[in-house]
Amino acid sequence: MKKLLSIYSILFVLASILLFSSCKDEETIEPIVPAINPSQSTFNVDYKEGTTVVNFDSNVIFYATVNDSCKKWLSYKFTNNCKSLTLIYPENDTIVSRVGKIAISKGDTKLNLKITQAGNPNAGSGKLKKIELANNIANSGG
Repeated sequence: MKKLLSIYSILFVLASILLFSSCKDEETIEPIVPAINPSQSTFNVDYKEGTTVVNFDSNVIFYATVNDSCKKWLSYKFTNNCKSLTLIYPENDTIVSRVGKIAISKGDTKLNLKITQAGNPNAGSGKLKKIELANNIANSGG
């Protein structure tokens, strides 16, 4: 019985040594730090309907979100296996230029794309809507 107990003790010690020595040789895995680099981040476009392609150099797949204030006229779609982002915009229906923003993010890495669409000079022709600007005129004498 003592002989059997000593054999189990030796096996236990050898197994423990193997276990601890194998843990010591584990490689540490470096975390991936997201890098998102667009071909450019500011765009000036004509008042007409169109698309603009933004190419990216990135080591991660990222997310895009259109700012709430411009969701009615600005959208996007991923293309080229998520290496490009196509910005989609309709014809501007006002004489005022408009600015849209799309947030690009992955983890703690964030950046903004800004697109400025020119005002439409034909907005007063009838088919496009006019914007009434609020003006206050005082009638008091002076």
